[in-house]
Amino acid sequence: MPRLLMIETPPIVSIVLPVWNGQRYLADAVRSVLSQTIHEFELIIVNDCSTDKSAEVAEGFARRDARVKVLHNPENLKVPLSLNRGFEIARGKYYTWTSDDNILHPKFLDVLMAELEANDADIVYSDFNSVDSDGAFLNLTVVEDPEALVSHNSIGASFLYKKEVHDRLRGYDPKRFLYEDYDFWVRAYIAGFKFYKSDCVVYDYRRHPNSLTSSRAMPCEFICFLYDIRNTLKNVGREAAFKARKELLAYRRSLGIRRWLVLFGEAAILNPSGAARILARMAGNFRMKLKAALLSGPT
Repeated sequence: MPRLLMIETPPIVSIVLPVWNGQRYLADAVRSVLSQTIHEFELIIVNDCSTDKSAEVAEGFARRDARVKVLHNPENLKVPLSLNRGFEIARGKYYTWTSDDNILHPKFLDVLMAELEANDADIVYSDFNSVDSDGAFLNLTVVEDPEALVSHNSIGASFLYKKEVHDRLRGYDPKRFLYEDYDFWVRAYIAGFKFYKSDCVVYDYRRHPNSLTSSRAMPCEFICFLYDIRNTLKNVGREAAFKARKELLAYRRSLGIRRWLVLFGEAAILNPSGAARILARMAGNFRMKLKAALLSGPT
């Protein structure tokens, strides 16, 4: 079958789509990319040793549209290395990536490219919808300032960035599987790249039980990663800094008593009344557990 579209000039945007056993939603995700109002893009699908029909679905689109390329990993490399492998052959001056179960609105590239160029930014990111397994609207996620990276991934799922960002950061860190994007944004922030936050909504993030983030528990190394971020991002505001410490204090078993005491001391300096409330809540929880244990009697 002849291809429907041939590209004679390099694409403006490169989109990488890693897939591992994503047959159920993959066709919808690819069609959402091919429905963009801007046509000068390439879609690089990286099949990470899928055992379902994901490879067949991807190859079917590649046969029909020259903008689609498919790479097959020789072994299961997981998301960070799959992204790096896709961007190694990318030719666009702007980069983005998406998942096999998410949806780009038709003006996704059109809007984000315009926002990026109009605001002289290196990275643009925007609010996005959360939808359920059938695509029904659940809620709107409003993204936050990059400063909030000190406590959580405030950039979200809808983004576009310059090729130079990827090149200088040397791509995604394979040791950060399941939070490779969070790590990427933190390193971009530290490197001084300019972020621009948009309130446009051009992306649907699908939440379902079989998604990668829902089906995999964060590794314990993630807590250490968060602990290190609060040391690395030192020039954020007091409110963001206190929030980072407050959230980390919930992981006292993972952090260990020494780190926990350091965090609590820093939280007390940043916000004495807030730290007192944390301590009071902990004491209340302890009393409730002690009371329950006494009432239950010996086992």
